[in-house]
Amino acid sequence: MKTSSLRIGASLLASAFLAEVASADPAAPPPPPTRVSFAIEDRALFPPELYPDLGSHTNDEIFLAGLAAVYRGRVVRKPPAAKLAAKIPPRNAMSVKLSNDIEYIRCYAGGKVPEPKERARIIDLRCFKADIQSVAECTQLLERLIGATPRVSAQGDYPLGAVVLPSAAALSPQQPGPAQNTPATALCVILVNKGTSGPIEAMLADLQSAGKVILVGSVTAGDTANYTPFKEYPSWLRIAGELQSASSTQSFVGKGVEPRVSVNIGFEKDLGAWLRVENGVSPETALGLAQTRRGANGNNNDGLTDMVLRRGYDILVALQGMDADALPNRGRKP
Repeated sequence: MKTSSLRIGASLLASAFLAEVASADPAAPPPPPTRVSFAIEDRALFPPELYPDLGSHTNDEIFLAGLAAVYRGRVVRKPPAAKLAAKIPPRNAMSVKLSNDIEYIRCYAGGKVPEPKERARIIDLRCFKADIQSVAECTQLLERLIGATPRVSAQGDYPLGAVVLPSAAALSPQQPGPAQNTPATALCVILVNKGTSGPIEAMLADLQSAGKVILVGSVTAGDTANYTPFKEYPSWLRIAGELQSASSTQSFVGKGVEPRVSVNIGFEKDLGAWLRVENGVSPETALGLAQTRRGANGNNNDGLTDMVLRRGYDILVALQGMDADALPNRGRKP
């Protein structure tokens, strides 16, 4: 066994433990990390009846496990990815006109998107799993549907393909979108959940921060990193690079993007509502407007209404009666 790597791994774990104990007293600042070395082979510390099969692990494996505990989502056995109950094949986007002149556009990774027809738009990016190589595709999709160019920055080794990121001097909150379709002409709500993954997460974070869209739903997947295997242990992966919003240095790896308007119904229920439209239910029916007209309140949760879609719809109905140029830039929950 490699004693040096073992001691490093042990020191990391011991330091984290000591810092946690010291921080129990909020009045006292935590002391500097203390390095402690011990031997995994010490049966007095690690009796086999309490630590079975400890000897079957190499020092490097224990060290990697320690790194994974300290840097969650950054050292992993496999990359964190969105887990869906159904495989979603690539297909072109669905576009449907809802009541109150609101357009519902459901997008799929790898599919074509239409030119928007209505000023008020619900863009459904739930279960949109973008490949790490699709930075250009995601940028073009958002430019087409929203009329704004997301500003992102690559940290480390992240594949950008044909996309050329603007220089730091060119990044400013006033950076306009395409002249033919500026953000001020549209009201955009984007639906997200933990099935929303890949480079599009950082782009959505930037657009939300700039006040150009309102994200509705639940936290996204946090799958914004490029992973590479350790040479001697290919089943263990580490981050080689990640994509961030250019408007901040915040990392979304393993955390995801928080929507401005949260709808906390749980992923399984949200996925079930999303899949009902996949199985033939019309988006208008999924809104639950018929139940509301029969006397139920706007928060009707009869098990059939898509509550995330309904919340996005209600927000747009409210926005239509307000100043479309000013409201998206207020940066607060409606």
